[in-house]
Amino acid sequence: MSKTLFWYLLKDLLRIFLMTSGTLAGIMSFGALLKPLTQHGLGLGQVGQILSYFSPAMTTYSLPIAALFATTIVYGRLSADNELTACRASGISSLAMTWPAILLGLIVALVSLLFLSFIVPVFTLKVEKVIYSNIAQLIANKITRTHEISYGRTSIFAQSAEVRPSVGDKQVVDLYSPMIFTYATVDAPDADGAPAVKSGNTDRNDKQNKMRVPSKIWIAKRATAYISQEGETVRLEAVLEDGSDFPRGVGGSQLSVQQSQFGPVDMGTPIRENTKFMDITELKRMLGNPESSRRLQATVQQFIRDEQREAYFATITKSLKDPALRSFRFDAETETLIVSGSDLEIRTRGGELVINPRTAQDIARVRVDRESKTDGGPGELVSSDKAKQIRITLDPVDPAPGSTAPRRMDVHVRGYDVIVEADEDPAAHETFPRSINIKMPEDLLVIEKNDVRHYLTSKAASRRDQDDLKYNYNKLLASIQSEMHSRASFAISCFILVMVGCALGMISKSGNFLSAFAVSVVPALLCIALIVTGQHVCENTPKSMGMGLSLIWSGNVIVLIMATVLLGKLQRQ
Repeated sequence: MSKTLFWYLLKDLLRIFLMTSGTLAGIMSFGALLKPLTQHGLGLGQVGQILSYFSPAMTTYSLPIAALFATTIVYGRLSADNELTACRASGISSLAMTWPAILLGLIVALVSLLFLSFIVPVFTLKVEKVIYSNIAQLIANKITRTHEISYGRTSIFAQSAEVRPSVGDKQVVDLYSPMIFTYATVDAPDADGAPAVKSGNTDRNDKQNKMRVPSKIWIAKRATAYISQEGETVRLEAVLEDGSDFPRGVGGSQLSVQQSQFGPVDMGTPIRENTKFMDITELKRMLGNPESSRRLQATVQQFIRDEQREAYFATITKSLKDPALRSFRFDAETETLIVSGSDLEIRTRGGELVINPRTAQDIARVRVDRESKTDGGPGELVSSDKAKQIRITLDPVDPAPGSTAPRRMDVHVRGYDVIVEADEDPAAHETFPRSINIKMPEDLLVIEKNDVRHYLTSKAASRRDQDDLKYNYNKLLASIQSEMHSRASFAISCFILVMVGCALGMISKSGNFLSAFAVSVVPALLCIALIVTGQHVCENTPKSMGMGLSLIWSGNVIVLIMATVLLGKLQRQ
């Protein structure tokens, strides 16, 4: 094949390929914009940014169709104008005529692989960040459409919402007639028949007959929510107007407490962990170390909190039931809280340790003494609370970045139907809270060293939680592998489709654009559809990962067989 003929065909292929790719990329970019535009509501500036960030991804996704279309139309016109017959008469075989297309296919495959491995994930993540850059507007849009928005264990219901000007670095949104719920997940009933509640939320089992029970409820006439973002974590706090707090416990009382503030609570990051946002180096790193996954780490952190809480509650229960003690001390540097009582009924519900006397007599109460500490001297009694019931919760306090201070935790002791004895006369309260910040015990610190692999086999986690962790672990591995295989398969498809385009163009003998597009789009869509289907199979059913990977590559195998048969037929002519 002469250089003149080679460059003649290659220039024609590149010209039509670039025109087709640019046109398809533009159309696909506007199509991809519809979903975030309708679901989230975007400003004009956000639309411009998203369109510019969509361009690399949509250009990459248009490459196989553009390459197939270009080869089909160029070789179709070559055959229709009898130029192919003239070349054969000159001793140039049909396979030799495909060398310009092979070069185009190799270039397109390499460019596609480069973009899919490094560039497309970066710009796809930028699109996601632009969408979630205005959290207040997203919340207002969601409330307007569905009257509800949920993040983690917090759900907010409101009649309507309105975005206000930002205050400093905090976005502001007004919520009208809001109700705020914090949830716990109902587990199997405990020994006394009452439903046991486990704090936290899971992914898969929440969809399978698991009722979400609110552990606390806030209602108000109006609330002003302040949203700040620290790194990737969104934090929300709200100032309530005529607000009330219902500390609802499963099987317990519901006492309204006037509240003027909700939060702050960490709502996590709205940008989910997704393998589509990771370049090839990140995918390889996570495949070798899946424990570094943000989602798995969050699950393990919840397991650690649950195990710490259960271990500490067991220590409290043992001390209160010890006939020689019948009390438990929470020791801080400057004060001490002492819980004591006799013949107590103690149970764990909804992440709380619930303590109340077994007898129903009015004189039977749980005692909470508060003592102040003096240097080297004994504690001095400051106050004494006598309650019909107390509920104890604990929250580990995350240390400041770079801090070497000892790990601490907040212990909250809330009494119900309380008589408070202090300097003044005894005063009765429907509910009365006490809080103390203490060092985390050493046995709880040891639990924080547990990792994903520990909970995959440990009996500390329940069977259902362990199944959830294994499911998410296997789903992550399947998602990473399917993403890597799909990117490679997509890039290789560009080269194989070029071969099919050559054969289809020579056989069809048509230079018509519509005919060429109709002929070329079928094998291209077959490859893309099977790649996407294979990815969904791997991600949604990790146990069927083998079948999913087979589907990812099956499109290329089918098209390769088609190209081999067609080119062989042309060579024999």
